[in-house]
Amino acid sequence: MKLQELKMPGIYVIPSEKNRYLWCGIIFVRQGYYQGGIFRFVISIPESFPNCDTPKIIFHPSVFHPQVNASTGELDTCPVFPKWKNTNHIYHLLLYMRRCFYRINASNPVNQEAANLFNLQLEDFKVCVGETVQRSLNGALLRPKDDDDAHSIIFSDLDPHLLTQVLNAVRNPVKNLYICITQINRMANEELLQCYNKGCGKKFQKEENDEKSCMFHPGDPFFHDAYKGWSCCKKKCIDFTEFLNIKGCTISFHNPVKPPEPEKQVVDKSTSKEVLKKTTDFTNFLEQQGCKEGEHCWMKQDSSKQVQAPPRYDWHQTGTLVVVSVYAKNPDPEKSIFKASPVKLEVQLTYSGGKVFNLDLILQGVIDTQGSIVTLSPSKVEVKMKKAQIMTWANLGVPKQIHNQVVEAAQKDLALRDPELEPVDLSDLWIELDIFLINHQISSWK
Repeated sequence: MKLQELKMPGIYVIPSEKNRYLWCGIIFVRQGYYQGGIFRFVISIPESFPNCDTPKIIFHPSVFHPQVNASTGELDTCPVFPKWKNTNHIYHLLLYMRRCFYRINASNPVNQEAANLFNLQLEDFKVCVGETVQRSLNGALLRPKDDDDAHSIIFSDLDPHLLTQVLNAVRNPVKNLYICITQINRMANEELLQCYNKGCGKKFQKEENDEKSCMFHPGDPFFHDAYKGWSCCKKKCIDFTEFLNIKGCTISFHNPVKPPEPEKQVVDKSTSKEVLKKTTDFTNFLEQQGCKEGEHCWMKQDSSKQVQAPPRYDWHQTGTLVVVSVYAKNPDPEKSIFKASPVKLEVQLTYSGGKVFNLDLILQGVIDTQGSIVTLSPSKVEVKMKKAQIMTWANLGVPKQIHNQVVEAAQKDLALRDPELEPVDLSDLWIELDIFLINHQISSWK
């Protein structure tokens, strides 16, 4: 009752419908540095009131003021209420809050930047305060976060026709008051449509909707690093309130059609029989026992897809050997095939858990397949081919595909010269090379 009896011009507060310990409020500053500002705030009262700590006043959004925390928006009440007493009342807090806007105290500030500007650079302080006031005016028509609360303070656009009728009713109350009240009731009972264009959000009457009624953004919002903006505009900002206040770049009709809501993913609910062990420690996570029992799996599971990934390979030769080195990690001897004939070499290598490498060559010289071996190690594969004749090879060989093209051209030319001569097929001379030291090599890196 004390709060209702006191006259505090420019301050309006009302308890929340959902929580009696949370009060919604707004203050209109009419003079001083913050003249013209419309600042929203909430009062958070402890449930043990009045035997409690000092209730908190928090501005939404924050206010640039030496006694207001820039990050949380909380007003510092310690200078006047270092300890809350039973004799204190909420209206004492409201009076202190109003005095902070008219008599700025920069001693013991919670916003050091604002205090320094006020004491040393007053003109810069006025600029920052002006931006705070303008931001409060731009956000005055925005719906607060608690707009679903029946007691939240919400503003609407001023209708000039309605204002004229109200003023006329005040000047001539006997004649115009009935007309004004009738008009207000009619507008209140009319069903307004909601505009769903991005950046608009206004309500409108269907018959008043034309091509210049709505200013909106046709693009999508983007959030990159600390910047926020719209894809259809070049404007971007850091503060979220400024982002909401960016005016639309396109003018057209209001859109009363609500966009379809995205489908929610259906998540299978867990049953009471499932194991739901969770831990934040990685070591404990590794030590968690399994939830199923079965036989040990000694073989690596086969990959459903083979990935073609050619590794690096080269070759060198000695007096009696030609050595091909394929630099592939962890070759799989059970899935790899090595074939050779006196003049051909074919390698089908599987390594690194499913990757495949194929090599098919027509060799430069002739090799002895009986004296050729393959050696596998954790880091590479070596194919050692014994030369049938001691001679120097100019190169390792020619890819089989290119060789086949040359052979086909030669056979056609030979067939034209001597049709009775039949070509000789040596494709059945392939043999598999022996893989050397597989067990020994695997035991060292398995």
